[in-house]
Amino acid sequence: MKSLTKELIKSKFKELNIDDKFFNNFEHEVRRVYGELQTANPNDNPEESNVDASIRSAKEYMAFYVAEIRKGHRKEWAHSFALDSMISKCDVEKARNALDAIEDETEKEKEFIIHAWALKPDLHFLKCYKFLFYEGEEAAYNKAVAYTEAYHRCIDNGKSEIYAHAYANASIFDVVLVAKEPEETYYDLYAEAFELAVRHGMNEVEAHFFCDSCAMASDWRYLCNMEGYLKQFHEAWQIDYYKRLSCNSANQEKSLTKEEKRKIINDVSQMYAKYLL
Repeated sequence: MKSLTKELIKSKFKELNIDDKFFNNFEHEVRRVYGELQTANPNDNPEESNVDASIRSAKEYMAFYVAEIRKGHRKEWAHSFALDSMISKCDVEKARNALDAIEDETEKEKEFIIHAWALKPDLHFLKCYKFLFYEGEEAAYNKAVAYTEAYHRCIDNGKSEIYAHAYANASIFDVVLVAKEPEETYYDLYAEAFELAVRHGMNEVEAHFFCDSCAMASDWRYLCNMEGYLKQFHEAWQIDYYKRLSCNSANQEKSLTKEEKRKIINDVSQMYAKYLL
């Protein structure tokens, strides 16, 4: 039976070509795994001795551990993240477990920022990823990347920050389910309505509700949803926007004549007058 000695551990550690400050971590992991293997099966596996298996496992562990330390993480985070990485857990789950290993809330926040910034050094990514992460979204990284790319694309095209935020949100969340094809048209509509609502004093929740109503108005023929819309939104700017939205929606079905556009606007105005009485 192969013996686990200090000299053997030292020689295997040198093969890693990492800083000597990590030797104690490596030795601890080798002995921890070896102890578990000996308890489970004191007789070596014919294909791999317990000594060799523990060294192989510790080398794999150190690759993950050192990577996290080099990002700036604490030892508690790095240890938890490395162990989870060896059993192929998803990154969000690994990060959650690593945060749970840290008791101080301030330190947890620092560790999360280090984690997110290492994924993508962008403040908009950080904000979106943090929201999705704590909402339990398993695809937090992919969605946050998609959000960030959509946001910057809007900014590059000359759109406002409010518009860019709304467009990016629409592109990653389920609000698209109420929209007609093509989706890009809906994202633009949602962002336009959201920006208009915010600039007229609505908070984000109110603006989202307004956008949903606009989406339904755009998705259906304008007369089908006019009454429902006007019951909820009958300020002058909302009526003006609905007139434009209705014309645009109908115009997608066929090219409207001036007379047809005038009729749509007149229908909305008459219904609007009804709710002012």
